[in-house]
Amino acid sequence: MVTSVSFESKCSCFLEIFFSTENTDEEADFSAKASGFFWRYEGDVYLITNRHNVTGRNSQNELIKQCMPTRLWAYFMHLAEDGPEPETFLYKQQALEYTLWENGNPDWQEHPKGAEIDVVAMQLKGLPYDVQCINDKAQYDWSPMAGDDCFIIVYPQGLTAANKTPIWKRASIATEPELPFNNEPLFLCDTATREGMSGAMVVAKIVGNFGKEGRDFDSNNRPQFFGYWTRFLGVYSGRNGDEEDGFQLGRVWHAKLVEEIVSNKSVPEPPWIPRLS
Repeated sequence: MVTSVSFESKCSCFLEIFFSTENTDEEADFSAKASGFFWRYEGDVYLITNRHNVTGRNSQNELIKQCMPTRLWAYFMHLAEDGPEPETFLYKQQALEYTLWENGNPDWQEHPKGAEIDVVAMQLKGLPYDVQCINDKAQYDWSPMAGDDCFIIVYPQGLTAANKTPIWKRASIATEPELPFNNEPLFLCDTATREGMSGAMVVAKIVGNFGKEGRDFDSNNRPQFFGYWTRFLGVYSGRNGDEEDGFQLGRVWHAKLVEEIVSNKSVPEPPWIPRLS
């Protein structure tokens, strides 16, 4: 039997982040759970997640915990081989270890605005797997608005489905998604949120005479068949406020920031120098 897995689920990855006590080589006795996804730029594959996941620091560069992230494991699905039926493919779960520091320097790219934008990109050099990236699929020129539904493709508190596939958490767009919120390039979504969701992709999905997933566009750049279409909206980055049961409003950084980060290739100055073996 051939099992179908959504394109967006195959682009997502579950992250387990490990810490070392500040200014020591000793690894802490706990790890953190987070979310991420893949992006392709100029033939290279990048892992996208939140900046605070890899720095352990907030937008003021203040240490969130008395430990700092030093490495992570990313769990995802990758193309293994052709399937038993025509035009089918087999995917399997894979794990990848990534060191966050290279010879004492941060091994990720951030936005030119630095800590103001809670999104980073990590180039996966020499990746031996054929992974799906969210921008591999053409994005239909459709713009959702406040009041429309969206989905956070996520691993809340480390919860995963079979083969480390993600949870699709429904939310509603709470502020106009193309306008800044509080002068920041993000919008708010309305949903209950928990730890482990940081760094997840957010998409909108429409159903109707807009196109069928995987079909081509016509000469007028319109999908050709009745069905559904998805659009990448941005990167989830925690709650607006600290209380779990407060407004239940999540922050989503605008999609355009990802391209600005991978094209900028800005490597941050470290706020501290870790002692790594």
